[in-house]
Amino acid sequence: LVINITPSPTVNAGTGQTICSNSSFNLNGIVTGGATTGNWTTSGSGSFNPSVSVLNGTYTPSAADIATGSVTLTLTSTNNGNCLAVSDTIRIGIKTLAVVNAGPNLGLCSSSGTISLTGNVSGGTTTGIWTASGAGGFTPNNTSMNTAYNITPGDISAGGVTFTLTSTNNSPCPAVTD
Repeated sequence: LVINITPSPTVNAGTGQTICSNSSFNLNGIVTGGATTGNWTTSGSGSFNPSVSVLNGTYTPSAADIATGSVTLTLTSTNNGNCLAVSDTIRIGIKTLAVVNAGPNLGLCSSSGTISLTGNVSGGTTTGIWTASGAGGFTPNNTSMNTAYNITPGDISAGGVTFTLTSTNNSPCPAVTD
């Protein structure tokens, strides 16, 4: 009598993390023991590239995954011999890109003294910072969405000032400007 004993598969789906909605997640699956192959499944509707059977491919979230804000990926061993399939799961958080609006272009008289700025940051973050091409200061500060810029004589002689509102606290997404 010969009894063949197949080692039980071990599966490691990798480490979950948070990604930006405009990127893919790099898969890092490992299947060892009685099996060396596996298939990925998702709780969402994104796509696996190049296929569900590639342990180190990528997962691209769908619009529905992004709207939900997270997805669960499961790696399950295949070709298990006499053993049952083994699975491991990871959670991928999905953060949306910021949407930044610095407001419309303005024209005003040089005697105004200040320029009222009204910006908006939404989506993946609600914070931002104002910068200006001029030398004036911001009141109360450059991190308030509704702030005032103090016009300087240099701004007047330059004929204008360019303001940029940049999103902050974006990680893992890149900053967005307007």
